Amino acid sequence: MATFFQFPFGPGQTTDNVTGLAAGQGKVLGSVGDGSLIFDIVVAPLMFTTGAGGIGAVELWLALSENGGAPPTGLWSAGIDPTSASDQSAKLVDGQIRLLQSITTASASTYYFDWFSISAVVGGFPMYSCPVLRNNTAAALSATSSNFQARYSRQNFSSPAPLVYA
Repeated sequence: MATFFQFPFGPGQTTDNVTGLAAGQGKVLGSVGDGSLIFDIVVAPLMFTTGAGGIGAVELWLALSENGGAPPTGLWSAGIDPTSASDQSAKLVDGQIRLLQSITTASASTYYFDWFSISAVVGGFPMYSCPVLRNNTAAALSATSSNFQARYSRQNFSSPAPLVYA
């Protein structure tokens, strides 16, 4: 069974970019990857809860990098800064960064983005990746961190998935 880790800026972390995410804002979950060769990163279903009046859409985007780090030395899709707690919604422009999923939401309801494999989405494996959550609803997301889940698993060559032969 895979070990799952909380995203660096996920719910309940010292810097929590998800809990209470303001309407109209887009914030990073933090960079995953350390520049070493790994097989894949699998992102578990991401759970989020809208706040009262949270009607609209919530989107999940994916920024990629080969050298990691914060700009200007780190080069990321659309200029995303994976170390920032600031709103980066102006950088979320389709064609410059990948929109993975969008969910139409109702007020004070819980939703799940589907799980995904970075290599399956990209068609290869970048050294670094950084999910970005954008709240396009009319209200902030829930202010309770337990109403969110954001985890990933590193699949590496030292512990590959078992092969099954017919």
